[in-house]
Amino acid sequence: MKPEQNYFIAVINQMPANSIIFLQASDLKIKNILDILHQSELKYYKWLLLNEKNKELLINEITNNNLQDNIESLEIRKDDKLLFEGFDKMDYGVISKDIYLSNEFIEKFVKGDMCIISSEW
Repeated sequence: MKPEQNYFIAVINQMPANSIIFLQASDLKIKNILDILHQSELKYYKWLLLNEKNKELLINEITNNNLQDNIESLEIRKDDKLLFEGFDKMDYGVISKDIYLSNEFIEKFVKGDMCIISSEW
């Protein structure tokens, strides 16, 4: 798997259940994902609930269809609190200081310069 695939899956696995993912992915053509997206109030973003079923589907599409290659930007929120921002095909991102991060995540992605821990949120 590509580093961006591993990173995207690891981020999803760090998020609390029932978070909301907001995606900006204008070239997205993966039907399984399009079917679970809802239009948000923000013109260029669609959203989906990160429940167990959708989490499995996302991981499958990341692994088998390179979902991350379609993502221009992504936000994950829970109760209107920003938890993660990802950019440019999930090449890098910023994660909330309030999210518990496993040592493996820190070693691979924070120290590997793919993820920054926010000092503000």
